[in-house]
Amino acid sequence: MPRPIKQLDGFYHIHGIKWKDLWGSREKVFEKKAYKTTGGLTKNDLVKNDEGKIVSKAKYITSKREQRLKKYGFGVKSKRFGYLDARYRKTQRYRDVSKKQEDKKK
Repeated sequence: MPRPIKQLDGFYHIHGIKWKDLWGSREKVFEKKAYKTTGGLTKNDLVKNDEGKIVSKAKYITSKREQRLKKYGFGVKSKRFGYLDARYRKTQRYRDVSKKQEDKKK
């Protein structure tokens, strides 16, 4: 798609929608005040995470799937988030594995 040109009314016309700004921050794009970010993300590529921050939808999905924090030893213990020592991680892993085996038996 060629770069859109600002029309005489002062707006960019893209797919039948008027946009005041062609480029903008993630917040502006999410609120439909700009068409896309400087990185090329449009409204369809953005989502709010659990903390309410606007993030890339692709990154959000992969981070949920991979569970990177658990992999490197971080988690929740006694309602507090932080690094878990090796003993606790092993017992957690054992519980997770045993639950999966019980589910397969059913």
